Amino acid sequence: MRRAWLAELWTIGGVFAAAVAAGYLTGGVLWWVAGAGAVYAGFNVRNAARQLRWLNDGLDDPPPDAFGLWAEVSHRLYQERREAREAAREAEAEVKEYERSVQALPDGIVVLDADLHIRWSNDAAQRLIGLQDPEDRGQHIDNLLRNPEFTDYRRRGAPERFVQIPAPAAPDNVIMVGLVPFSSEQFLLVCRDVTERVRIDRVRRDFLSNVSHELRTPITVLGGYLEMLQDATAEDELPNRWKRPVEAMHDQATRMRHLVEDLLLLSRMESLGHPDSREAIEIDLLAAQIEEEAHALSGMLGHRIELAIQPGTRVSGSVSEFRAMFSNLVRNAVQYTPAGGLIRIEWWVDEDAAWFVVADEGEGIETEHLSRLTERFYRVDAGRSREAGGTGLGLAIVKHALVHYDGELEIESEPGRGSRFACRFPREIVIHPPAAPSGHPAGAGGDADAETNPA
Repeated sequence: MRRAWLAELWTIGGVFAAAVAAGYLTGGVLWWVAGAGAVYAGFNVRNAARQLRWLNDGLDDPPPDAFGLWAEVSHRLYQERREAREAAREAEAEVKEYERSVQALPDGIVVLDADLHIRWSNDAAQRLIGLQDPEDRGQHIDNLLRNPEFTDYRRRGAPERFVQIPAPAAPDNVIMVGLVPFSSEQFLLVCRDVTERVRIDRVRRDFLSNVSHELRTPITVLGGYLEMLQDATAEDELPNRWKRPVEAMHDQATRMRHLVEDLLLLSRMESLGHPDSREAIEIDLLAAQIEEEAHALSGMLGHRIELAIQPGTRVSGSVSEFRAMFSNLVRNAVQYTPAGGLIRIEWWVDEDAAWFVVADEGEGIETEHLSRLTERFYRVDAGRSREAGGTGLGLAIVKHALVHYDGELEIESEPGRGSRFACRFPREIVIHPPAAPSGHPAGAGGDADAETNPA
């Protein structure tokens, strides 16, 4: 730019110097200077007109010939235009590459704006949801996914969760859809065909349910006869050598009965997307019943069982599911806590959630096992679990029951220092507030407002 200015100044100086010299020679300096100014102005008007035509043509051709500042301006504009076009071509190539990548995905992807209007979709989304591109661009996603479950999911605003709905383009198929925010003004709607997985899950559940139902009657019959044999053995009606075999068979029949019952309960929970019935549950009464069961299960082991319940709480839910959750956690604590150990059962409600916590002084669990504890039949110590009479389904039942209430199971354990299992329920399930406000922090022990009944 400095060189352009210098060239322009030299041009002006040269023109007017020549005009002054010619004026002195001819005796008309002013006329020569005025003429030189008019020529210079005309020259600049001509350059300006040529530059304007070039600009109107879109800067596609090389700039017109010019000198000084006009040449510099033209050159700068032309260079910036070329750089902008090159950047635009690179950006367009990258966009097309990303589009090809997204088109190759088996999952459907729909780009939505902040108001959930469709901006772009890949082929998989068009196939799964029935979109037509570009006709459906600008449509609100609710106009194409007319499903109450999806509408409710969208209004709840839970981007970490997905929801299963029938595929709009093929109602016999099932898709899983979810909204994922990826900027302040855009969302991704991700959809996946899960028809085959749902079918396999249904077949598995039906198989477990049918087999469990078929096993229930013979196991009950066997158990009844074994109890008769136990009574006969106790009254010396059978030889003593039959005592241990009969007791072993009775224990195994009882274990099989518990296993069948747990399989049936788990199958029913998995088949339901929500509790089969909802009613008002008195937590005080339910916790007292669970405490009695814990004492009965503990028997001669003499566990110290403490109950710390925030009084006066009623929740909306299924009594059978809440009983299954609470009793399975307490049963595990009794089974895996040494004789005389402390088991603490807690319930409280804070501003954000309702909590049911079972803490014990058992042997604890290694960290690598914690993430798998809720898997069906997963055991940290299989031999010890069978000796304790466990089915390996207790925590799986707890997990699936919590899903019905949008709850979570938090597990903390350390070898040699015991374990802590906490069920976190959303505050919305509470239909009757506690008798006194709780200052109970999440994850802490009981407070002054709780009722404590040590064993």
